[in-house]
Amino acid sequence: MVPRTRADLVRMRLRTDSVRVLYNDTLSAVSWHPERSVDRVRLLAVTATEAAVAVTDLAMKVCGDAAFRRDLGIERRFRDARAAAAIEPTVDALLDSVEI
Repeated sequence: MVPRTRADLVRMRLRTDSVRVLYNDTLSAVSWHPERSVDRVRLLAVTATEAAVAVTDLAMKVCGDAAFRRDLGIERRFRDARAAAAIEPTVDALLDSVEI
């Protein structure tokens, strides 16, 4: 495997693993302190959206021309990730609503 490709795959893994960790932490927060977990849910939505955009960018790069084949579904996920970032509530709107 080309070292650059391997590095991109590892970056994709790191992004998805970080979302998984925050997801599990958010579930615990909702279970134990639902009244104080609204911000955590918003931050999870932001993190998941940004990770989806980053991971699909890397997937398109790693797969090259093959990423545009409809039977693989990569370009579809690429478009869906961007749609999630653009549809209300947007990432910026979610971040504006988080208490500091």
